[in-house]
Amino acid sequence: MTAESRNFKQQPAADSKLDQWLSRKKTKTQDQSLIKKLPDNQLAPLSYGQLRLWFLQQLNPGNPFYHYAERCTIQGELDNIHLLDCFEKIVDRHDILRTTFHESNGSPWQQVNPTLAPERIELDLSGLNRSEKHRRIDGITLEQATRSFDLVNGPLIRIGLFSIDEQCHELVLIMHHIIADQGSMEIIREEWADLYRGKDNDPPTGYRYVDFAFDQRQQTVNKVNQEYWLQKLAGDLPRLEFPTTQKKKPGNDPYQGAYHQWSIPTQTVAGLKELSKQSEATMFVLLLSVFKVLLYRYTGESDILVATPVSNRNQLYLEKMIGFFNETMVLRDQLTGSMSFSRLIKEVQSTVLDAFSHQDIPFESVVKELKPDRLASSNPLFQVMFLYHKTQDTPSLGPDLKWEHRSVDIGVSKFDLTLHFHEDHDQLTAFFEYSHNLFDLE
Repeated sequence: MTAESRNFKQQPAADSKLDQWLSRKKTKTQDQSLIKKLPDNQLAPLSYGQLRLWFLQQLNPGNPFYHYAERCTIQGELDNIHLLDCFEKIVDRHDILRTTFHESNGSPWQQVNPTLAPERIELDLSGLNRSEKHRRIDGITLEQATRSFDLVNGPLIRIGLFSIDEQCHELVLIMHHIIADQGSMEIIREEWADLYRGKDNDPPTGYRYVDFAFDQRQQTVNKVNQEYWLQKLAGDLPRLEFPTTQKKKPGNDPYQGAYHQWSIPTQTVAGLKELSKQSEATMFVLLLSVFKVLLYRYTGESDILVATPVSNRNQLYLEKMIGFFNETMVLRDQLTGSMSFSRLIKEVQSTVLDAFSHQDIPFESVVKELKPDRLASSNPLFQVMFLYHKTQDTPSLGPDLKWEHRSVDIGVSKFDLTLHFHEDHDQLTAFFEYSHNLFDLE
């Protein structure tokens, strides 16, 4: 379930479509009798989401834009060997973490390997001074996060543990997104903490990610959902022109970029939540509306398309499964200078609710039907992405250990501009991921 759908459950909605969608979701998750498992004698296809990443990787070999990298600071007396062994046990439990990707007759397929240990780095840096310790960790992390993965031979995971002193450690985890998404990282952290504390969870469900991919590829396209998106995205799709001093140059690496992160003041967060409540809209909808106003003012474009990722973990057996389950929805709204902000919120709320009620369709099938003009350096339907993620409490490694995880800036931007919000209780953190071809930090 996506962060957005969780937020919908926490707040009243102005539209009955929400209740209908949630009821439909609940019903669908209970029926596992029709799931088609991969036959033993058949090559495992890629899921639609994996297929998208695989093709992008073929077009841009060596580019790390779909690498996931996070860094954790662990405070306390840590059993280093036990921590790393527990992670390898997770790899043993989940087939997708031992999967590699191959091609036969022009078609990609995935193979689960009996064993495939992650690349592992352990360094004791306690003898170095403070600045040298962090310089070494930063350098190794960036090198490991940007070094391309071999999808054919694997492994697609790298893990590093750096001891700063007896009470402080830095953990780095790097994976290719083709085997894990944001929801998967939460599952990994939960299992990892349980295993470290000596609690062995129930083994994963009898279904594997390759079963999900096979079942998904057997499904026919939902014509109602397809027709909704074909109508919603019909006509000439505008390209947002930002008034930047740099111009996009075809010869440059289109995926070079960076992060800019900042915290929203607590008083502002309280005001946003009150406005969200008064507007009967989720924080997702409210902040997306603000973002659309920003884009409207800077580009002068009234037809604003912003994409957002959603998870298609819409079956009960997928809730604790590691893998790549992301799909993309394009949220299109018309803005005018005379429109009030409260009216815009209602328009965006309606767009979001309609989109979620028609989300069960592969993004690729929509693109295929629309046949938009394609540029090698940009997405055919949108240039800007918006994400809103409600941070889960980090599971505890033990009473005397604290670990805090954070994303790593690896110098890429998948789109022209991405705005990402993290809500952690009463704290709201935002960051822009931006293309160097369009923006300077200033």
